[in-house]
Amino acid sequence: MASDAVRMRTLLLKIVVCLALIGCIAAIAPSRTTAADPFSEYDLAMFERPALAVPKYEKLFPSGLMPLWIQTLDRSDAGLRRLTIDTLAIAHERGVADVQQAKAPLIELLSQPQQDLDTVASAARTLVVLESIEAAQSLADAAIERGSRIANIVEPAFAKWKSPVLKKNWIERLDQANVTDSMLLLAIDGVGAIGAKEADSALYRIAVDPDKQTTVRLRAAKALGAIGASQSLSRATQLAASDPSSKDSRVIALLVVAMLSSDKSPQAIELLGKLSADSNSVVQAASLKRLFEIDPAEVDALADNLVASPDVNVRRHCIRAMLDNPRRERIASIAPHLDDVNPTLRREVTTGLLRWAESKELRSEVIAQTMRVMQNDSWRSCEQACVVMAKLDHKPAGSRMVDLLGHRRGEVRVASAWGLTQLRDPQYLSDMLQHAEAVCDGFMNGQFNDSMPGMSLQMAHLFVAFGDQMYAPANAVLRLYLPKNFDMGMEARSAGCWAIGLINAKEPSEELLSMLEGRFMDTNSMEPEDDGFRSMCAIAFGRMKLEDKLPDLRRSVGTGRCGQACYWAIEQMTGEKTPPIPVRRLVQEDWFLAPVAIP
Repeated sequence: MASDAVRMRTLLLKIVVCLALIGCIAAIAPSRTTAADPFSEYDLAMFERPALAVPKYEKLFPSGLMPLWIQTLDRSDAGLRRLTIDTLAIAHERGVADVQQAKAPLIELLSQPQQDLDTVASAARTLVVLESIEAAQSLADAAIERGSRIANIVEPAFAKWKSPVLKKNWIERLDQANVTDSMLLLAIDGVGAIGAKEADSALYRIAVDPDKQTTVRLRAAKALGAIGASQSLSRATQLAASDPSSKDSRVIALLVVAMLSSDKSPQAIELLGKLSADSNSVVQAASLKRLFEIDPAEVDALADNLVASPDVNVRRHCIRAMLDNPRRERIASIAPHLDDVNPTLRREVTTGLLRWAESKELRSEVIAQTMRVMQNDSWRSCEQACVVMAKLDHKPAGSRMVDLLGHRRGEVRVASAWGLTQLRDPQYLSDMLQHAEAVCDGFMNGQFNDSMPGMSLQMAHLFVAFGDQMYAPANAVLRLYLPKNFDMGMEARSAGCWAIGLINAKEPSEELLSMLEGRFMDTNSMEPEDDGFRSMCAIAFGRMKLEDKLPDLRRSVGTGRCGQACYWAIEQMTGEKTPPIPVRRLVQEDWFLAPVAIP
């Protein structure tokens, strides 16, 4: 029974630490989304005018964590020790101070002859997380003694640290007959990282061995390039002369590129240039990448023949090389790539053209070629051309942007509306209003809804333009967005309220004031008003200097956006400075083992 209780306790502790690991990974890992937000680059001025303070956070941890955890490492319960060791890695990633204190006891655990393999693996992993370069020898000894499980943890770290502690073992492993591919790859990466020229012959044998896995061969060639072997160029030249019709020809071409990863000689450049004409786009991309690293001009010279490739990596290297060498005659070739099917690449083209337009000699041609592309019906080129023209403040482009307001794609609808907000040209306001009224009618009769990409966000940008330019004729359509109707889109409703506050700041009507007050005070209904919208109501009160609203505003002040908007409105009326937001202290207490707080 006692042993069952121990096993149950250990199981529960494992569950707890696994949950903590999941939470930690979610907290520290880079944010990943299935697709980039197509509208994130188009800022809305209503969020910056006025600029409201946002809370700052301070991360805190319970006191006494480290002494408790280090003490736990001496316990006889192996499961508890492992959980503690894993927690130390989590704590380091979260920013707990003094985790480095655990290095010495972890090294001791690692080195104990009878220590169980799970504990050794946990200790090794945590020491690697702690960047324990001083423990390299102990980690190496554990890898040699305990085998592949530990080796897979520590040897990539040795390569990262460029530690030669396993140099001899790696070189010997390259010639072993029965070594697994995973262990062989560790050795290949290791000798490449430390520049072990003694491994030259063994690496070359692996690279040219057709019986080896392609991944192993390519990594061996990459390591050869990394160590800068003296024979790399001659070997690469010999390999490049192989029969192009052989089934191994594509792999050989990639081996050649990898072996030249440190060679910048004219002979290497010539060889890479020949490979860029290969019929296989993977070989083309690899050779262009290496040529770009040597000198972008080398790729620029080849770009005209390759930039139309269906392979995005080939196009990317060509376009980057072209953009690296600003020339007026190049603009006509680059501008059409605003329509590239790859979103990252077409945005690179946008950024590059804007950079070129900083030159007086190139600006007019950038504008001319972008305007030409903008006349196309392709949504991708129209979207990016709107961005270029808006950022260059080319006001004649506004006419085409007005046409694009009704485009079938939401990306173009939003980009064109945003572009018009940037141009700030009053001659387009009446057409913008006509479009806004038509879309508003569509929302009212159910033709459009907030789930349709870009529909309500386009209206938000148009409303921002009306408010920014104080366009009073827009009042009627703006008021239609004041009633509580979430189907109209929260950004559009908030932008409409923001614009109303600007346009009617001097002479607000009683009807308008009643509508704003009703929305601002709607906090206790079954479906209360959105705080973002209420913040725009508060800002409108501040602009209108409605001192009779001061009591309501004072009751709603706080550290959130709406509360800060209330403070701002009060300051506009009374001159009272907004108090600074106190730093919010967040204590992370979700540890599987923490000191008990005694009241």
